[in-house]
Amino acid sequence: EIVDRMKQAGVRAELDAGNDSLGKRIREGKKQKLPYLLVVGDAEMSARTVTAESRDHGKLEGVSLDEFLARLTKEIAERT
Repeated sequence: EIVDRMKQAGVRAELDAGNDSLGKRIREGKKQKLPYLLVVGDAEMSARTVTAESRDHGKLEGVSLDEFLARLTKEIAERT
């Protein structure tokens, strides 16, 4: 659902639901220098939020998807 909403907003997004551990998937994303990594676990699913790790801005915890998408589309528009 999250990937679909991001793509509808014009944001490139991929889902990594592989069998690797969460830590390994996060390390791999950081190695690829991805601007944002979203982590959605059971707690985020029940609260309808996301935890985002930004390459430049640190960690954002418990942010609603709408709020995160608004921030992300603003950054894209401003090319920051």
